Amino acid sequence: MEFKRIISAGVLAMSLMACERPAPEVGIRDAITDIEQAISARDNAGVREHLTDDFQGGPGDAAGSLDKRGAQRMLAGYFLRYKNIGVVVTAITVEPLAHDPEQAWSEATVVLTGAEGLIPETGRAYSVRGLWQYRDGAWRLAQLGWE
Repeated sequence: MEFKRIISAGVLAMSLMACERPAPEVGIRDAITDIEQAISARDNAGVREHLTDDFQGGPGDAAGSLDKRGAQRMLAGYFLRYKNIGVVVTAITVEPLAHDPEQAWSEATVVLTGAEGLIPETGRAYSVRGLWQYRDGAWRLAQLGWE
């Protein structure tokens, strides 16, 4: 009888652990990797699925000027302009909000390149800062600013 209780408790504990959401740093890094791959693959929908419906973004001087539809249009323009797109995200830091464990800030350096052939014709490094929210079982980007 005692053995059955121990096994039941172990199964219950493992089930609860499987239902937990990933730690912010792990979940957000995974989402960043997915976004990076979607941009390289020219997959607009793959990027947008990681944005909240009320997403706001923009460069430092126009922060918040871009909504989710605007992000879609910006990506479409970039995808039309360049056949090959390179994305490298480095120096990622994630800082969960102390007062709300379902939100976190991230900072990173992003290098974007665009080319018609194999050699990039254009490229630029950006410092980006994003606010992530845990919604519908995934970390989604709610705000993004870059310089």
